[in-house]
This record gives sequence, C-alpha cells and structure tokens, in this order.
Amino acid sequence: MLRLAVAATLLAGVAAATPLPVVDWRAAGTRVGDVVTVEADVTAVRTRDDGYVLEFSDDPQAFRIIVLVPLLGGAPRDPERVYRGHHVRATGRVQRFQGRPEIVLRSPSQVEITDVPPAAEAELETPTPPPPAEPRPTPRPSVAPPATSGPPVAPRPPAQAPAAAAPQVEPPPPVEPPRPPRPVERPLGDASPCERARAEWRDSAADVRTRLVALARCIDRVDYHCAHERAALTSALDALDAHERAVDADCR
Repeated sequence: MLRLAVAATLLAGVAAATPLPVVDWRAAGTRVGDVVTVEADVTAVRTRDDGYVLEFSDDPQAFRIIVLVPLLGGAPRDPERVYRGHHVRATGRVQRFQGRPEIVLRSPSQVEITDVPPAAEAELETPTPPPPAEPRPTPRPSVAPPATSGPPVAPRPPAQAPAAAAPQVEPPPPVEPPRPPRPVERPLGDASPCERARAEWRDSAADVRTRLVALARCIDRVDYHCAHERAALTSALDALDAHERAVDADCR
C-alpha cells in the first residue's frame, strides 16, 4: 500500500508539471471532455443569478465561459466593466450544454486578464480620483502711481475712527444627546464557540449551494454521468449535517 501511495504521488506531480494545451476558443467544441486552457477576447458579459457568462462571439451557439459565484464569494461589482474588451485566459474541462460548448468555473479567481498588469487589474473596480485643483495665484496689491510734479498738497487731517459697535453675542450651540456606543466587531479568532459554529455552518451551506448548481447543470444536459457531481454534493451535505450538530451543541 505504501508503494502504491508513493507511485500515485509521483504520477500526480508529473501530471501537475505537464502544461495543459492552449486551444483557440473557436476549436474548443472539438475538445469536449478534455481539460484545456482557452484564450480569447471578451466581447460581451451577461450576468445570471448564480454568476456571469463571458461571451466571445455574437453566435448563440459559440463557445462561452460560465463563472459560478459562491454565496459568500468575492465577485466583481461590475463584471462587464472588468472583462469586456480584455484578453482573458481560463483553464477547465470543456463540456457541452444544449449543444453549446462551454467551460464552467467555480470562482472568479480562475479567470486571468492577460492584457492588464496585476496592479492595474485591481484598479478596474475602483474609480480614479479627480486630479488636485491647481492653486489660484495670489493677487498682488496695487501700487499707487508716483505723484506728478505740482504744487504741494496740504496733508489731510487723520480720519476719526468710527465708534466701535457693540459685539453681538451668539447663542450657544444646542447640545446633542450622547450617542450609544457602537458594538465592537470581534475577529473570528475571538468569537465564542456558538459564533464560530454558525460561521462554519454558513460556509458549508455556500459549498452545498455550489454543488447543487453543478449537479443541476449535469442533469439538465442529460449527460448520464453525474457521479462526480453527486458524490461532491453528498460530501458537502455530510459536512453541513456535522456543522448543524455543532451549532446545536454550542448554541444551547
């Protein structure tokens, strides 16, 4: 058994080191069942309830990439602004759904934008701040022209300062009532066992939702081979059941 485990580990390392073939998106329909890398320019982005779709052509039967977004996943706020018009690369298993070839990905991080530097890729989601306003020039004081030659002018008596007006007393500002203190959010490491159990349950529920979508898609395309998706859903349901028991035990 030890020799078999070592051999399997070596084979897995060789397979991971072997680069996957890069195919043109127009020829991806001929590689159904294979795991390949596809590169293409995104022409349109369509949003769905469970994610979004990257289109590369106006043809409704052309190859596409579907990105499933988990319930607690970090999807971009505006996928069309992030991907449309950019060259992307994605790796996955080519499958066919209702006669259309596609690759289904389970996270936005599996799509790489190759024509944008990594630092600029993060800036696609944040608006560019306006440039700072230029300082206005300080007006120079006007200089009186020099006096022309003529008869001497008698000095004027100094003007008497006007009587100072009585200072106006402003009423004191209204006193606002003290605001109640905001609750301090504690990190998960400082959470109680009940809070930690509930957070783990939510993560497990999000995984179950993703597995349900994958199994439903396999059933809809009548593939007759959904054992992998069914086993993944069963494992996720078992984990959810274990987390529910933990919530019952820690949140009494």
